[in-house]
Amino acid sequence: MSDCRLLADDLGFEPLTIEILRTEKQFVKLTKKQQKDMDVVQKRHVKERSTLQRQHCVVFDKVVAVQEREKTQQTKLVERAGKSKR
Repeated sequence: MSDCRLLADDLGFEPLTIEILRTEKQFVKLTKKQQKDMDVVQKRHVKERSTLQRQHCVVFDKVVAVQEREKTQQTKLVERAGKSKR
């Protein structure tokens, strides 16, 4: 490890710092591309999430409606059975 450090110092390389990277054109270009890709992924996620939520709500509403309908039918059957016994 120390041999590599000595070799880099002998060749005259400057150590890379975050400030130097931020000024490099390619680094800035890549960070902008990464941010754009991240925004696209987030928008897609929000869209897919809202679609799934809507689908789940529709299915749940159907289940509740069927359950309410069956409950009403059962109540009517019980009332009819009670009246016929009298």
